[in-house]
Amino acid sequence: AGLEAVRRLEPIESTLEDWRAGGGNGQDVRQREAQLRMIRELHGDALLSLAVNANVRLRNPARALEYIERAYALTQNPFMRALRACYRARSGKTDEARAVLRAVVPAPSLYYNLACTHALLGEKELALDFLERDFRENYPTPGSLARQRDWARKDPDLASIAGEPRFARLLGGAG
Repeated sequence: AGLEAVRRLEPIESTLEDWRAGGGNGQDVRQREAQLRMIRELHGDALLSLAVNANVRLRNPARALEYIERAYALTQNPFMRALRACYRARSGKTDEARAVLRAVVPAPSLYYNLACTHALLGEKELALDFLERDFRENYPTPGSLARQRDWARKDPDLASIAGEPRFARLLGGAG
């Protein structure tokens, strides 16, 4: 479904870019810009979905990174920047991951992906710090926190910190 969405969105995006380049009155240009932003967002979301699938189901980090890089080219927001660092780290491109991380300003919505990225880079204390902040700041109900802890328990990106006593404490274990 994701590949089909990308195939359908790319020509629409190209057409809108051509129309935008054609000029016109102010209202037409603004409308085309809004349509182009919407299509790029949908295109980026489809690529992100493909990246997650390539990573989780196909276990193909190189393909996942390819999709993330393409999505980032369309949507250069903090969330995508954090994912880009994570996917680069997962692909073994540690220097590139660290370079991207330098441009990431930590925010609550990014904490979990930053924890994963630092864990993948072997930076255990930073990974645990971000995971702790994620649990503390992002899950207002016991149920939502329990679901996130369960996800973290199974997340292969966090495997390098899974044996740490602090990780066990964060997940509700004895440690």
